[in-house]
Amino acid sequence: MDVSEVKGWMTIQRRFNGELWFARPWKDYNDGFGWPSAEHWIGLKHFYALTRTAYTSRGGRARLRIDMTDKEGVYAYVQYERFEIADEKHGFRLIEASGFSGNASDVMGQLVSYNFTTSDRLMRGADQSCAHNIQSGWWRNECGEWESPHYLNGVWPSKYSWLNNKIQWRNWTDVNPNKPDLASVSIKVQRYFDEEK
Repeated sequence: MDVSEVKGWMTIQRRFNGELWFARPWKDYNDGFGWPSAEHWIGLKHFYALTRTAYTSRGGRARLRIDMTDKEGVYAYVQYERFEIADEKHGFRLIEASGFSGNASDVMGQLVSYNFTTSDRLMRGADQSCAHNIQSGWWRNECGEWESPHYLNGVWPSKYSWLNNKIQWRNWTDVNPNKPDLASVSIKVQRYFDEEK
């Protein structure tokens, strides 16, 4: 996947039509689901392998980019120059999300130290009813921030989706005051070495 003429990006997650159901158990989020040519989630174990700093004998880093477009065609992105998650033993905790740039809010930077949570694998402090309502897997603080949610794996927007469990990004009104539902989102990772920056 190329972004702004920069090559070497791996697409971790992509959503654009709601055909794939993202309310899934821990095993699916760990292993991955969907198809690379369509909507998909690559799997936390692969996400971890792509972001860990000890990737080679030379070390290495990973940057993360999220591209989003809402139903009115308004586009925004966020990018983090350094991004890393822990392994499954440590709940795929978000270790680092630094070097922020973009024109949407810095959500991932606020989730550092949070574990990934699904409805059947709750992080410390989360409760079952909250995880059941939200349904999708994501990094969350206890039950998540109800007043300003952020769930890129949430339920595809529709008139049937509950207000706070649909796919969305915190403070989207800063991007588009009308705050329409998101129509597409993709999460990408790029490996690099410090001397290549």
